[in-house]
This record gives sequence, C-alpha cells and structure tokens, in this order.
Amino acid sequence: MDFDLVKVLKESDQQPIDLALNSYYSFIFLKKNSIHETIASLKSPSIRILINCKTSDQYESIVDFFKPFKNISIKNAILFFDSDDHMITIISQRSRIYFYKISNETSDRIFSGKLSDPLEGEEVRLFCWLFDNAWNALDKNSILEKRNIFQQDFVDIASHQLRNPILPIIGFSKTLKSKISDPDMVDYLNIIIKNAEKLKNIANDILDISKIEANPSKLFFENFNLCELLDNITRDYNQFSSKDSSGIRFLFQESSRQLFIEADKEYVKQAFENILNNSYFFTKKNGGNRIMISAIRHDEDREATVLIEDEGPGIPDENPERIFTKFYPNSGGAGLGLFISKKIIEIHGGSIVVENRVDDIGAKFLIKIPLKAPDISYHLTELDSVSNTKLLIIEDFSENLQSIKQEIIDLGYEVDYFDDPYKAIESFIPGKYSLVFLGINVQGLDGFDLYDDLKKRDKKIKGYFMSSNKINRDAMETLNNNLMYDHFIFKPFSVSSFVKILRNEQST
Repeated sequence: MDFDLVKVLKESDQQPIDLALNSYYSFIFLKKNSIHETIASLKSPSIRILINCKTSDQYESIVDFFKPFKNISIKNAILFFDSDDHMITIISQRSRIYFYKISNETSDRIFSGKLSDPLEGEEVRLFCWLFDNAWNALDKNSILEKRNIFQQDFVDIASHQLRNPILPIIGFSKTLKSKISDPDMVDYLNIIIKNAEKLKNIANDILDISKIEANPSKLFFENFNLCELLDNITRDYNQFSSKDSSGIRFLFQESSRQLFIEADKEYVKQAFENILNNSYFFTKKNGGNRIMISAIRHDEDREATVLIEDEGPGIPDENPERIFTKFYPNSGGAGLGLFISKKIIEIHGGSIVVENRVDDIGAKFLIKIPLKAPDISYHLTELDSVSNTKLLIIEDFSENLQSIKQEIIDLGYEVDYFDDPYKAIESFIPGKYSLVFLGINVQGLDGFDLYDDLKKRDKKIKGYFMSSNKINRDAMETLNNNLMYDHFIFKPFSVSSFVKILRNEQST
C-alpha cells in the first residue's frame, strides 16, 4: 500500500475532497493497493471523483463499487481528460492539490508511483475552477442526453458558465508555467492547460448546436464554388498532416472546377471540417495513409454530392447512423462534431449517410447538398438591427476586403478600413468600435502588438485576427500567452464569414 497517498486522504477526512483519475488504470492502482477502501471509509461530507473510462463497463464497475456510499459521487470525464499519463489528482479541502503519478510499464503490472509536494495558493484556485466547470458541464451533458433537447436558456449557460471562465484558466495557467522551473509542476500545468482547452472546445460545440437548433432560419445564404472551398480545406489539412508527421495525404478530386451551390458557406465549411477531423483521427489511429474527397454535380437531381473515404478501422456498430447522435462515445472526442455536421447539412435540405467501404478498409461518408437554397434562407436584408455595431479593419489593402467592407456597410454597419496601421492608431478613438479585425502582420507591424496597444486604450473592444494559414500554431500560442484571446478568421475571406462573427457577437 502507498502510505503517502493514504496519509493525504486520511488528513482530509471530515472535509470535502475532489479526485481526478486520468485513466481506468488509476482506479486499478487504487484497487490493487486497497486505497479505494480508504476512500470509501472517509467521513467527508462530499467526495467527487472524475475518472476517464473508455468503456461503459469500466465506468459502471466503479459506480457499482462506490454505490453504497452516499457521500461519493462519480462522473465519467472522458470528454475532458486524456489518458496519456496515469495520474491521480487530489484536491484536499480546496486548499491544497497533490499529484500522484503512476507508472505501470513493467510486464508483471506492478504499479509504482510518486506523490508531488502540495500546490497551494493561486494554482489551487485555478484547478478547483477547472474541476468545478468540468463537473458542471457533465451535469448539463447528462440532462441533455436524457431529454435529447437543447433549451434556449442552455445557450446562456454554455456561453457564460462554461465558456467564459475557461480563457482566464488557460491564460493564467500559461503565465504560471512561464514562471515555474520545476519540471513536474510544468507537467501538471500542461495537463491543466490541455484539459481546459478541451473543455473550451466542447463548450463551443454545445453552443454551436444550441444556436443551430434554436435559430435554423438564421443562415446567410450565398452562391459560392463548393470545389474551391473543398480544395482550400484539403490544402489546410495537408499542411496540418505534414506538421503532425502522420504521413496521411488528403486527396481531392472534382468532376468540374465550377460547382456552385447556394448555402451558408461558413456552416458548410464547418460541417466538412468536422467530418474530416473524424476521418483523420481514425485513419491515423489505424495506420492508414490517405483520405479521399470527391465532388460531383447532379443537374437532374439539382444537388451536389461529396464523397469522403478514409482508411480508418471502419464502423463496428451494427447501426452506423448512431455515429451522428449526440455524445457518441467512440468518436475520439466529445462526440458532437458529426452530430453538428448532420444538423448543418439537414437544415440546408441535404442528407448525409455513412457506411463501411466494401472494397477496402475504412468508412465512407456520402453528403448531398441542394444546388439551390431551401425556403428558410436568411437574407442579408433580414439581419437584426446593427446600428450600434461599429467595426475597425486593419489589414494590407486588397480589393476583396474593400468589396467586403462595402457589402457590410450596405447591411447597416459602420466600418473603417485602414491599410496603414500607424494611421489606424492615430485615428483610434476609445469607445467608438465594438470589434476590430486585424492582420497578423500589417506593413511589418505585428498584429498582436497592435491589438495589445488598442486593448490598453479600450478594454471593451474585441479582436479577430485575419490569417492566411489555419494551422498557425505559433500565432495561436502567442495570442493565448499574451492576450488570452483565440479569435481567428481565415482566408479566403467572404462576407458570410464576417456576418457570422457579427451575428454571434450580437447574440452574446
């Protein structure tokens, strides 16, 4: 038995205790050393346990064990925690945190471990904050699974109670990380950052679903070339694959370079990216090396057909359509991406089906989208009042941006566009603008430094960075480290991408 760990637990008796187990093996360790009996014997008024179980059988076996003890609550945190390391995190009396790192590399499965010195002070508050938000999010997810609905008030919960606290957690954790030299402490902070970012992504997914289901009519339809969109997405993913050193190639084949459809471009892009994220995850996991995308126009059916084929393990489920349900457990993520894709495609009047490939390993997705928008089109002239929204754009001159600026003005917004950053700084009036769109580098001036200067003069202004490269990890890191913002808009720019941001900002 590991007496150091038992001692920490017993010292917390009669007080609230929170435990986070990064893997099922962490529970096996507790069981092999009879430490789970120590936990069950504690008289603490509240013991909360978050554990990462990959299967329902694992989770249910743990729940059954602790079921007789009314002061112990357990939730499966597979949505939030990755199991690369086997670790037990103990939050004692909400004033101290201990990390117990478990090693089980030996063939005879003899576990060993190391207990860290306790963390105290600001670090504890941040980790408690993260734990509470993860716990509350799982409560909300449980309600949604049972009811299978998203109420409009949950939009507020997702945006304020889940999403808003996460950026400070990430930002402050990165600040602490830069000031700590202890490698173990840096590892622990990396875990906090990694899981906070995962929680942020889940909150954003839930918010997306809520908005789609609450306002299916609020789509911005425009004519655009679907082949061009898919070609750009393919280029982005090939860049990402190269940086990830996975060896996976994305191959796009089109029957014609001109395949125009009328749809909400940003939502359609999101739908395809979610599908490709899923295909990439499972192709990489299965050791595959390519993902194929093809697009065909069917004039007789007045629709475009897109086929995505991957080299993953295929779909083991007898009912493959289940992968489109909310919180599908074997998705490799939160289980929301494919559900969002299906929703987006269906509100466009299209359809999506999936099945295993007959002649090869992997799965194939068949997506059909009408060439013409359905009757629920949400046209530019129908946008809500925008009289109080003033925009500032600071970026190198382009005819495309100049055209977009004019179209946004035609919608009723006020827009100032500067291609000279120094003139923008000179003309800037605090309180005048709600949003600023900035280039990453404008005539040699760093966009992040420029935004930092504007933010000091007007704390209420919110910034979006315009980038040509979606896989701009270094820029993301710089932004998160210095400013705690992560809002990007990617080329090729379109009116719809700006309108979607404006609409989202007005609704929050």
